[in-house]
Amino acid sequence: MRILLCCNAYPPNFVGGAELVAHYQGLVLKQRGHDVRVFAGERAQATPRHDLSIDRYEGLDVFRVLLTQADCRSEAVNFAQPRVEEYFEKLLIDFRPHIVHFHNLAGLSLRIIRMAREFGARTLMTLHDHWGFCLRNTLVKADETLCSDFSACSGCQSEVLDGGGRHVPIHLRQDYFSLMMREVDVFVSPSQYLADAYLRAGFPAGKMRVIWNGLDLERYTNLSRNPVAGKVRFTFIGTFGRHKGVHVLLGALPLLRHRSRMEVTLVGDGGQLPEYQKQLRQHRCEALLHFRGKLTNSDIPGVLRETDVFVLPSIWPENQPVSITEAMASGVAVIASNLGGIPELVEDGKTGYLFEAGNSADLAEKMDALIEAPELIEAFGKAARERMRDNSFQMQVDKLEHLYSDVLESPAAVAGSEQSEQKLIACLGAHVDTLVAEALQLLPLYYTGQAPLIVMADWLTESQMGEAALLWVSGPMDQWAALAAAGRYVLPLLVPESCDLLTTECRARNCGLYFADAHEAAACIGYLLTHERERLALADNLQRAFWPPDARAAEGVCAP
Repeated sequence: MRILLCCNAYPPNFVGGAELVAHYQGLVLKQRGHDVRVFAGERAQATPRHDLSIDRYEGLDVFRVLLTQADCRSEAVNFAQPRVEEYFEKLLIDFRPHIVHFHNLAGLSLRIIRMAREFGARTLMTLHDHWGFCLRNTLVKADETLCSDFSACSGCQSEVLDGGGRHVPIHLRQDYFSLMMREVDVFVSPSQYLADAYLRAGFPAGKMRVIWNGLDLERYTNLSRNPVAGKVRFTFIGTFGRHKGVHVLLGALPLLRHRSRMEVTLVGDGGQLPEYQKQLRQHRCEALLHFRGKLTNSDIPGVLRETDVFVLPSIWPENQPVSITEAMASGVAVIASNLGGIPELVEDGKTGYLFEAGNSADLAEKMDALIEAPELIEAFGKAARERMRDNSFQMQVDKLEHLYSDVLESPAAVAGSEQSEQKLIACLGAHVDTLVAEALQLLPLYYTGQAPLIVMADWLTESQMGEAALLWVSGPMDQWAALAAAGRYVLPLLVPESCDLLTTECRARNCGLYFADAHEAAACIGYLLTHERERLALADNLQRAFWPPDARAAEGVCAP
């Protein structure tokens, strides 16, 4: 098979759990005779933004697009990048993959999923976090409580910025994700927790598969620790971000009863480092903790050799942390927060301890319990290694290969490729008027059917534009361009009265509706979505008036 792997970052310059999973998946697939290429983001500053470079890393051809911090900000449009799509399209043409397997895509583009489908490839996506329905990825709200209402995104952020002056209502971002995720044939979740979270968010159960992430067992299973008499060594490995909960670990230090018999090592870097150092000074615990800085993945076995207990104090519901699986495979006991997919790995009282997320006192109790009973550390470590005994990359790829074959042989049966009855509305404008958000709130008063998906037109592919029900001019723009777009895609217009030319043409040509305020806009949408014959007639009138039959024939476009 020709298999294309896609990820927003990739080794060696960026190494996280998702990136390692994608890379080792590619290595095993190549060893088994598949033709594998990688399309990835590259977070470095060596070349201008969105430049493409091609290299060969550990035997895999990697096509890297330079991404900057601006591409990855959650408050911005980090899911629609035309330059990225141009490179991806060329790779599709040259490589013609049978399977495109997506991993993290933040900073790249969601449109590449649809593009892969349109080129005839089958699509799979491994879920690594909550990005498919949560703009923050983590479900953690500003007050550090966990979100339980996946439809209340405006409470965290009311709009996204597109870098060109548009402030797009968050509703349009969420609708776009719903639309594009339909193009995925199969979702692969490494934990049952994350699979269930996506099902609660409305993703179809027929497309969901749970397959644990594998790891390089040979690298860890024969690892032996170098003990230090009279000391228990606790280690954290990860990003220094608030969501990882290192502040909870630091808060536990002054609460420990046996501080003289322990030490803590932090491996990683990130924006929270100054805050950690300040917290240590306030607690007068600097002597208990050692910062190792950011290490390469090849250094991790050495770190685990000097570790007695691995600690992951995350305050967000992680999926299946690679750091935990590596520690367990190394025979290291684990203390971790009781959130997300972690309890599927760590059996409380058998392979380690779980503690209440965010509770430093509970964490301190668990740490003290292991300091007092070092024999438990040994027992937990042995049980942890046994739990990971069969969790190799080879086993993971066995299951993925079967899944690839199934989706290629019978895509409808595997993917549950049901057709949604949701209508699509394309919005067009140099910026999005605040009236759009108001009209969306009022729409249920005028339309009782399944809520339509409302998306910016420039986020859609050509074929998706042709599938839209209407073209909503959502802000100032070249009005002749709006007429041309509506005619090209055979879409009735919905325009504000302030657009004089468009309003005049809608009246004269009977090719669309116009509105003065949010109530009228919502009423117009409701009318067009419930009166199909009238909607098609408006579109046909516009096309006949502004795109004559001979011009349509030249473009290969047919009337409805």
